[in-house]
Amino acid sequence: MRIFNPSSAHDINVSLHFLPQGIDGRNIPGRGFRIGTWETLVLDDVVGVLAPWAASAVGAIRIDSDHAHADDDFIVSSRTYTGTGDASRPGTYGQFVPALEVEEATRSAAVLHIATRPDVRANLGVMNPGLEPVTVRFTLLGIDGQPFLGSLPLSRPH
Repeated sequence: MRIFNPSSAHDINVSLHFLPQGIDGRNIPGRGFRIGTWETLVLDDVVGVLAPWAASAVGAIRIDSDHAHADDDFIVSSRTYTGTGDASRPGTYGQFVPALEVEEATRSAAVLHIATRPDVRANLGVMNPGLEPVTVRFTLLGIDGQPFLGSLPLSRPH
């Protein structure tokens, strides 16, 4: 994860919270960081820093900040990846995950390029940024646009 403070006038304080899947994340304590003007906070293993006990856990990261100036918005990006585990094919595979404001949460989305080959795996993550329970419904469509495998609702309180 990288958090950049683009301000030339103000430092910012951020608090990062690891929110494990299936747990109400409203009261999970965070870890604070101060980011100076034009500085970038670099966390190559953000889960390892925030929750070393959760090395193999699934969850989301919530970022809170004390920035009070409209021109002090910070920029966040992250990349999730896994090593191949194969010495003959070293490297990593993964994906880039942009940070979103709560207002940017979408009510509907389409995921393209899902392959149906045995050597390809696809992952999908969903995070509820609100305080009210939500139900997410997944519908898998074939190349002809018709649903197959039915729909799967996923309900989690938070």
